[in-house]
Amino acid sequence: MAELTIFDKNMNALMSANTLLWIRLSTFNYSDRFEIFQGSDPAAINFFDKELGVPVYNKPVDDTLERINALVPRQTIPFHYFFGLGNGIFFKILLKNSGFKRIVVCEPNLDLIYIVLNLLDFSEEIAAKRFEIAYVPDIDFPYAVYLFSNALAKIYSKLYEFEITCPYYEHFSTQVIEVNKIFVRAIEHCVTGHGNDAKDSLIGIQHHVQNLPLLVRSPKLQQLKNRNTEVAIIISTGPSLAKQLPLLREVAPYATLFSIDASLPILEREGIKPDFVLSIERGEPTSNFYKKTSPEFQKDVIAIFASLAHEETIKACKSDHLILAMRPFGYTRYFDLHEHGYIGIGMSAANMAHDLVYHMGYKTCILIGQDLAFGDDGTSHSSGHIFSQHEVKHKESDLWVERWGGGGVVRTMIYWNMFRNYFEKSIGEIGDKMVTINATEGGARIYGSLELTFREACEKYLDRSKPKSPF
Repeated sequence: MAELTIFDKNMNALMSANTLLWIRLSTFNYSDRFEIFQGSDPAAINFFDKELGVPVYNKPVDDTLERINALVPRQTIPFHYFFGLGNGIFFKILLKNSGFKRIVVCEPNLDLIYIVLNLLDFSEEIAAKRFEIAYVPDIDFPYAVYLFSNALAKIYSKLYEFEITCPYYEHFSTQVIEVNKIFVRAIEHCVTGHGNDAKDSLIGIQHHVQNLPLLVRSPKLQQLKNRNTEVAIIISTGPSLAKQLPLLREVAPYATLFSIDASLPILEREGIKPDFVLSIERGEPTSNFYKKTSPEFQKDVIAIFASLAHEETIKACKSDHLILAMRPFGYTRYFDLHEHGYIGIGMSAANMAHDLVYHMGYKTCILIGQDLAFGDDGTSHSSGHIFSQHEVKHKESDLWVERWGGGGVVRTMIYWNMFRNYFEKSIGEIGDKMVTINATEGGARIYGSLELTFREACEKYLDRSKPKSPF
């Protein structure tokens, strides 16, 4: 049997460690963009970029040594992030230091990745995930969350720096800035996901303990399977919801409706009965959504509550089918009730609903009312919301993000943006197993979702030939 080439070894490691890059390189046709020069020193490998008309290094060996010396003050930090693979020798030297747990390199040129993986054997480091090569067009928010969600990487993220490997990569300054923005956003997401108030966490633990008798008596989450339709619609209370209600009433008999708690009173007023309602909050105000909805309307709706729900919320819920499920927090796992299931890794009832829809086996999930931004008229919620359309007031410190459909920006707030982050992370992890359609027709863009109008989404994905059967 012929001995494996360096490239073959690297590709074998990439197959499991970075499948997307492995696929790209498996079908890659080298463009001959770079001319390769080898000096008398084995480390004196240089490339000339014919497209830009510049070399990657001025003096490969001297430039590499200078870069190594510059890193000395940070050599005790185990996680490093670079823009530019160069000739790869700098990273081969760094990886000899076992204290470096992971080195991430973002490279904009697939040609250079191909060349370097033919020249240097990184197979052991790639397989051990100590060396991560990311092709810049493939870097998105879910990938960045994967990088920074490692427990140790999260701790060291406060020392994060995004370093340029050599001056050649200054030609890619726009891409450097964009990747850095994605990484910073992922760090914020991973850190804030732990919560920002210890008192809230303690309240959640208290409620969870109080609700344990009900939890162990309630049906198990995994008993819920999609036996109804192929399409689920998640109904949130953003400013755009009101305009979707006439069509929602029309299609309700043919799709499974997942309402967040705040939408329940609005749906009763409109005569639209959901199949499920979800609550994730630990605060007492959530109970008002059930107090403002009649017991008759709630009766046959399956209610899914996080086990940390307030006792008033549980009392106010008049559903004959209440299921308590644990959020995947560290403390809930200590109760050894795994068979009851975990759901709600996100921070909103809509995030929780999206998780549930996927795990129930739906092929299509349509989001409506999921604005995650203020309306153009400054409203924060739909008309009919029990706490008024202006429950949340915008502040000068609020964020601006790309609007649904592109072509401008909308104002959002920090918590809505966190909800958006969880949607994007979840959609990225689900991949092609379920299509998520953002049919909100307003608000913030959720990257990874398919943007269609609500009518377009229903016409394309919803089968109206057969009404749904009850759960």
